[in-house]
Amino acid sequence: MQKIISDTYDVERMLFLIIGESWKVSEDKPRANLKKVFEEYIANNYIRRFSSIKKLEFDKLNIKKVSNNYLMAKTKLIINSNDEVALSYLLNQTNKNWKIFDVLIDGSISEIATKKSEFKSFTKENDLRPLLEALKKKNSMLLKN
Repeated sequence: MQKIISDTYDVERMLFLIIGESWKVSEDKPRANLKKVFEEYIANNYIRRFSSIKKLEFDKLNIKKVSNNYLMAKTKLIINSNDEVALSYLLNQTNKNWKIFDVLIDGSISEIATKKSEFKSFTKENDLRPLLEALKKKNSMLLKN
């Protein structure tokens, strides 16, 4: 599952948008470690959210070019044939590939904004270690519940 996340999500861009300056000024090794743990975090969240769903369908609504390097793909997630959730994926083009860098739930709730608020207390003083440790702990707990 983590390979799928790596192939479809622009995790580095996501982390930059979430933690900003701390991402930019940190060294390569801590960034690589955080990227790996964050990919695992995304994968674990998907597994936790969707593992109990019996029937899951996506309905592609449309894809709109936002600018030269950005697309918005609007979809509808149909859960167990009766519940619908609007999902919009924001994608940017990197190395001729399109990758997701944000997901809008019900057209307005940004995953980036949510994570930025959630991770804010772990990213002080440009040190990635507190966030890395918090995500490791969260990953170990996510699939237990």
